[in-house]
Amino acid sequence: MLREHHVRADLASLIDVAGDSMAPTLLAGDRVLVDRGDRVVPRAGGVFVVRWGGGANDAGLAIKRIRHADAGWRIASDNPAYPDVLRPRDAVTIIGRARLLLRDL
Repeated sequence: MLREHHVRADLASLIDVAGDSMAPTLLAGDRVLVDRGDRVVPRAGGVFVVRWGGGANDAGLAIKRIRHADAGWRIASDNPAYPDVLRPRDAVTIIGRARLLLRDL
């Protein structure tokens, strides 16, 4: 399965989704295969696991849509109840790209 998604086994992680900020795409309890070897955000953006922090309105580890912005990264949730956040590139660590969604039926 990893080979089909071009993910090296030693750079693969499974993370559990918590919260509703990425609903309806990702739901609490879903599991996501993360490719820690793919940390380059394409021009069109993508879904990545990221870490940022330091302020009262900042998060720790999160799975979000990341897009290029003039001053850094636009960090977006799929749930419209959560506003986009802009952060400088050096304030965000890209952990890896989300590659595969695992959800119980």
